This record gives sequence, C-alpha cells and structure tokens, in this order.
Amino acid sequence: MTKTYAFIGNNLSLDFVNTVGYISSANPAEYLNSFSDLIEWSKQGELISDDEAIAIFAEAERNVLESEKVFQRVLKFRKSVYDIFRSIVNREEISGKDLSVFNNELSRAMSKAEIFRHENELFWDWKNNSLDRILFLITRIAAQLLTSSDLEKLKCCSGENCGWLFYDTSKNNRRQWCDMRDCGNLAKAKRFRAKKAPR
Repeated sequence: MTKTYAFIGNNLSLDFVNTVGYISSANPAEYLNSFSDLIEWSKQGELISDDEAIAIFAEAERNVLESEKVFQRVLKFRKSVYDIFRSIVNREEISGKDLSVFNNELSRAMSKAEIFRHENELFWDWKNNSLDRILFLITRIAAQLLTSSDLEKLKCCSGENCGWLFYDTSKNNRRQWCDMRDCGNLAKAKRFRAKKAPR
C-alpha cells in the first residue's frame, strides 16, 4: 500500500523536514525509510513528475549502492536543515556544522546544474534521471527560503511533541498548529478536559 504524506508546511523544504513524525518526542516516527519512499514523497508533493519518478526509480534500480549513498545524504541533509530552521524559529545561533552540511550539498547541486532549452526558453536544472535530482531540488527550495525576507513567518507547531514546521501565510499571522484537524483539535480537547476536571 502506498504511503500518503502530509504537505502542510506551505513550502516543500518544510514538508521535507516534516517527514519525521513527532520529531520533538523521545520516539520520533520515520516516514522516509528508503530511496523509493523519497521518490514517492517527491511525486506526491509535485516536486517531480510521474515520468521523472519512473526515470529516477529505474536509475536507482540500476545503481542500488549509489542510490543508498544518496539516500543517506538526504537523511543527513534533512537533519541539518531541520536544525537550521528550528534555530531560526527559536532565534538561536545556527550551528556551523549544520550550515556546513547545507553548503556542501548546495555546492554539489550548483556544480551539477545545467542550462536546458525547452520550446525556445532556457532554464537551469538537473538531469531528470539523476539520483541526486530530488536532493538538489530540495536544496534549491530550502536555500530560497533561508534567504527570503519573511523568515518571521517560519513557525513550529505548538502541539505537544509535534515539532513540525510551517510557513505561516494566514491573514493575521497567528497560525499555531501544523494542522487544525490534528494537533489543533488535540490541544482543544486537552483544554476542554482540563476545564471539566474537578478542582
């Protein structure tokens, strides 16, 4: 059965780091357990097309060891990106180690970018069947967010042990939860029980 992933961050780099459930708890839940999971997540998030997913999967089947190496880089990058974003949310100093991991992947991505032509338009991108393609795309999106002027809209869910991140696009900038139907309802239920409890 195909996994269904959550896309609540209003930015795919945030949805990427949110592929660990209950990340603030002692027992986080891993949702990306293989390179195939990464491909499926990317397809569901419309980061890549169905045809690109097929091409990357075929390349991974031909190069199993290399795809596993790329997947380990993906997990390492995700951890550093999450810690960078959390530092920004908490107004803490960003770790030099995390920034180094980020910059290493950014440098690798930029060194492999190419100029392509489609219907007389030129654009820069990476080869569709490259095993690095998904990681490079995520790196570009994360870099764009980190250098944006609206980082005060970057927030962490107030749900207990949740830890998921989101970019607050609400009109009053008061969004508190990753999803009102999930952590929001749990918090409301908890407050309701607390009011009803005997004193």
